[in-house]
Amino acid sequence: MAVSERNGSFAQFVAAPARQMFLVPPQTPPKEAALIEPSSVACHAIRRSRMELGERVVVMGAVPIGLVIIALARRAGADRIAVVEPAENRRRLAIPMGADAGCEGRRLELHANRVLGNELDVLASFWANDTDFRRAVDLVASRKLDVRPLISERVALDDLQNAFERLAADRGRYAKILVDCNS
Repeated sequence: MAVSERNGSFAQFVAAPARQMFLVPPQTPPKEAALIEPSSVACHAIRRSRMELGERVVVMGAVPIGLVIIALARRAGADRIAVVEPAENRRRLAIPMGADAGCEGRRLELHANRVLGNELDVLASFWANDTDFRRAVDLVASRKLDVRPLISERVALDDLQNAFERLAADRGRYAKILVDCNS
């Protein structure tokens, strides 16, 4: 059974196999450690891209994973990083994370013939593996990857319904809302 299929979301405790656990250094603040999983997905995307120094990168969406991809692409030596994001608040957050431009007000269409004719590389990635998780733990714990700007708000478990309603009403306002299951 995959982790995503287990009971326990938004609960104080969840059972998971030991092989899926990673030791996080004790000095890592819990709110930053909570962003290791999305950071691992971004690490996986960057690793799969085989990006080289000086390349140009376009990131589709300034959601938490996209924002971390921007930071990691900058760290890996990208020359120019553009982000396509309709929400102004998240476009603004992309700039300090390392983006050079926030693309707004345009519809981005991807035509197969243009991709083929120009031999463009389009990369998609999903999830992460042990290597990516270990790398994310190291980056977040050492603050070589500063995830603090991604944290929009913290809510108590009892306030989760209200947080979902606010998120549904204005998705572009938030990068990441953390749920504090201990309060």
